[in-house]
Amino acid sequence: MRIGFDGKRAVQNFTGLGNYSRYIVDILCQFYPENEYVLYAPKKRENKRLDKLTKQYQQLQLSYPTTSSWKKLSSLWRVWGVTQQLEKEKIDIFHGLSNELPLNIHQSEVKSIVTIHDLIFLRYPQYYHSIDRKIYTYKFRKACENADKIIAISECTKRDIIEYFRIPADKIEVVYQGCDPSFMHPVAAEKKREIRAKYQLPDHYILNVGSIEERKNALSAVQALTMLPEQIHLVIVGRHTEYTDKIERFIKENKLEERVHIISNVPFDDLPAFYQLAEIFVYPSRFEGFGIPIIEALYSGIPVVAAIKKFIYGTLPYYFMKGYKPGSPYLKYYEYIKEHGYSRHLYEFKDEYANMPVDVQKDEEKGLYYVQKEKKRLYFRKSTPAKKIQKYYRALSMEQDRRSPHHYFNSVKEVTGKVFVDVGCAEGYSSLEIIEEAKHVYLFEQDEQWLEAIRATFEPWQDKVTIVQKYVSDHNSSREQTLDDFFNNQTNEHLFLKMDIEGAERHALAGCNNLFQNCQKLDFAICTYHLRDDEEVISAFLDKHNCTYINQKGFFRHKIRSVVMRGSKK
Repeated sequence: MRIGFDGKRAVQNFTGLGNYSRYIVDILCQFYPENEYVLYAPKKRENKRLDKLTKQYQQLQLSYPTTSSWKKLSSLWRVWGVTQQLEKEKIDIFHGLSNELPLNIHQSEVKSIVTIHDLIFLRYPQYYHSIDRKIYTYKFRKACENADKIIAISECTKRDIIEYFRIPADKIEVVYQGCDPSFMHPVAAEKKREIRAKYQLPDHYILNVGSIEERKNALSAVQALTMLPEQIHLVIVGRHTEYTDKIERFIKENKLEERVHIISNVPFDDLPAFYQLAEIFVYPSRFEGFGIPIIEALYSGIPVVAAIKKFIYGTLPYYFMKGYKPGSPYLKYYEYIKEHGYSRHLYEFKDEYANMPVDVQKDEEKGLYYVQKEKKRLYFRKSTPAKKIQKYYRALSMEQDRRSPHHYFNSVKEVTGKVFVDVGCAEGYSSLEIIEEAKHVYLFEQDEQWLEAIRATFEPWQDKVTIVQKYVSDHNSSREQTLDDFFNNQTNEHLFLKMDIEGAERHALAGCNNLFQNCQKLDFAICTYHLRDDEEVISAFLDKHNCTYINQKGFFRHKIRSVVMRGSKK
């Protein structure tokens, strides 16, 4: 049998689809030597790895455009003109190895197969230019419709083909990818020493290999490095891109220049040593059709940490517990991970909330879901499904547990008779908790979706609740408000200021100088975890105004940090 392949990637690409194409040809020549195999490529290019295969297998040939006109129009030849050449050269089956087939192949006598690797451009369109998405959609859809058989490289890709292109399931076969056999074989000690010296690789490092792009999410691995002992380094192997610049800015801002090594243009023959010298392979991609580097790492015999954030922030540091000093507070938490598993908010009491009953009901008149909280209804945004509300409510309750570093007060009695100022109130959980105790409540919230829920929640207390649809900031505008001006005539009131506004706390406090200076009685609970230097900036503000406060610290959002500063100015 004569089998033809779309050989563009095999000839021209040295990673990704090129590796897949050469791998397929290699194993078919090895296990089915009785067939003849022809790679059809639009242009010639020097490729030592492909040359090695053509020398090794006599039954493997290369074929290019044969006429001068098609040589000049090589791209068009690949999508149209090659079909005539396939028939002339008596090809029985043609395999499109990289998501495409000639557009007229179904009009010929040649049977066709296409491999679809992924449909990420449809599932995550934000990572692609509009024109690219349109071209890919047209080509991939046509290939699936015209092919006699489709190979999906994973069950996930098969589901996507069915969902997006409405292709019958029985037309699709799942055939998992493999990788080059060189990753299975131990690299000689001398070769390892040579590679370590050539690239100046550190003694202990985490490895990431692949395209350095937003979707691959290598930045999260760099961020996780801030929690690991200083002797642990991260090596990223891939071509320099705009996303690399973003990673390098984070590296510079966090003084990680000595610990993060970004290496480009690594020859394929050197890669097995990179893997086998590493302690762990990390692959935090947001979405993959398959992910060949994971297979390369597994063949190389090193642990793989893939994709899910809890592994990046939980399991990854756990692997390096041996690097922490005996007195390090991190040890306590990673021992807990080993015992109980990972949680974003790693409280030792979190299991108490894991199965806490949360009765979500729907107010049909308002069209909103709510949770009954101590005989009071806490409403949620219309777009939030009931199951997500259950999870969200448990997280809120856990955060405000008095054992959590995120709690704003120890008892609702701390707010009795005071004016409660809720800056960034979101759903209004804390304000609802103290509504009966407070003299008055001011809710600052700009998000219109939350405002509908907030109005429903506080409808029974309209006489003591003021909703302010503005951002609290360091200046006044149609959408922004300083607390200095807002409370200019209320300095005799006893205020309780709660502030949780996603990193804008410092700007809001800059508009509170007069309030902190002139208010006779002022209590506060201010979040300090959103930005890297929040603790330093916010404590400096509080110290300037001679405030008394406690700095509530704990393991929160993947690391030990300052979470809330709680105190008073009297």
